[in-house]
Amino acid sequence: MDNSQVDLELGEPENCGADLEAAGLKLENSEADIESAETDIEFTEIDAEPTEVDLEIAEVDLEIAEVDLEIAEVGVEPAEVDLEDAAADLEPVEVDVEPAEVEVEAAEPEDDAPQRGDILEGTIVSMGADGAVVDLGLDRPGVVSIHDLDQLDPARREALQEGGSTFVYLVDVDREKDHITLSVHQAVQNEKWLEAERLKDNREIWMGKVLGYNQRGLVVPFGNLRGFVPISHMMSIPRRANPAQVRERLGNHVGQVLPLRVIEVDRRRRRLILSHRAAYSEWRELQREKFLDGLREGEERTGRVRELKDFGAFVDLGGGDGLIHISEFAWHRINHPKEMLRVGQEVQVRVLKVNRKRRRVGLSLKRLTPHPWETLLERYQENQVVEGRVTRVADFGAFVEIEPGIEGLLHAKHLHRSAESDPQPDPHKVVREGEVHLLRIISIDTEQRRIRLSMRAVTVEEQMEWMVHKAEVDAAKLAAQDVIGLAELIGEEE
Repeated sequence: MDNSQVDLELGEPENCGADLEAAGLKLENSEADIESAETDIEFTEIDAEPTEVDLEIAEVDLEIAEVDLEIAEVGVEPAEVDLEDAAADLEPVEVDVEPAEVEVEAAEPEDDAPQRGDILEGTIVSMGADGAVVDLGLDRPGVVSIHDLDQLDPARREALQEGGSTFVYLVDVDREKDHITLSVHQAVQNEKWLEAERLKDNREIWMGKVLGYNQRGLVVPFGNLRGFVPISHMMSIPRRANPAQVRERLGNHVGQVLPLRVIEVDRRRRRLILSHRAAYSEWRELQREKFLDGLREGEERTGRVRELKDFGAFVDLGGGDGLIHISEFAWHRINHPKEMLRVGQEVQVRVLKVNRKRRRVGLSLKRLTPHPWETLLERYQENQVVEGRVTRVADFGAFVEIEPGIEGLLHAKHLHRSAESDPQPDPHKVVREGEVHLLRIISIDTEQRRIRLSMRAVTVEEQMEWMVHKAEVDAAKLAAQDVIGLAELIGEEE
């Protein structure tokens, strides 16, 4: 007795019927999957692989259905045979898709194929009465007509030889006739485009002279081309400048030669974009290196004062700056560089020191002339009467400057003018800083750079004569100042 009969005896006929109905439903679902697979095959035109996947899914569904039927213990062998036959019927279905794939690949364009307007470098294979054949490394050579070659100047025409290389302009590609038309003449006309592309690829700096400007930037000629520097690529224009400031600064650049870098080359759109900002830092560094390499300590250079500071002056020597420290302005002491220089003034300087590691250059003004002590005896002798200004007063005497860089000592015992006076008076009670006196040189020691002065050794006659002369000079100075002041006043009123 089979299991179905046992189930009936146990009083569960309804459950058995339900199992049979469920099995039948699964069989119907399996047949529906097969029909769906057949439908998929009918609509498949290119790829047959999804149909095979559907068959595998259908076979899995069949296996699941078989397992369910075995559990229900129902005779389903006819259904299993039908499923196997259906699967067998599906196997011969095949779809040939290779021709479609070949057609798609043939339709795809080559990204690196040369196009009209390209400038290429090739090797001259042959030259004849009809023109030249040039190998471009493609599947076929290109042809340059004799008419094109006749447009070249004699020197360029003579330079074209078989086996040599030349640049050519791609005029046309006729795929049907398998023919490439080239032009050497047009390539020559486009040499500047090639040069611009080379500068761009090599990131080289090019010096260009500004021809004009518009509201968007500067116009810079590049041979027979017109380059453009946008405002955003200018170093000298602040980002927050107003329109008036922008116009003023753009106008100031006309006629100037600027370091530039090529950042965009588009021959088809005839766009050549240059950048001052991208080139300036590197150019400045190169100029600084070149400037430092060209400097030699001890040589004289001409520069222009760029800036004044309390500690000295910066001088532009063309390509870089040098510093004149305040101690190198003169052999005598000065309080501020503005006493001797002004911004923009052209000045001759001596290179004092070049520190290439720290990129600093020390300059000097005073070393252009010999130290005053070296030529002192050419101007002064012992017993000579001189005029001097008191620079400092001490307990033992006073220091007096007889000329810039030359000071002598006026000892306390030489301060009095007569024998009745105190033989060694207090210097602070006799003279003050800034006063000018007539003195006599009593000794000169050039080796020790010392001069001894005396107020006592000056005679009364010498003193009176000097005082009269000094009064006349002071009166003349006052009169000159009054004339200058009056002229300025009249000018202001006018």
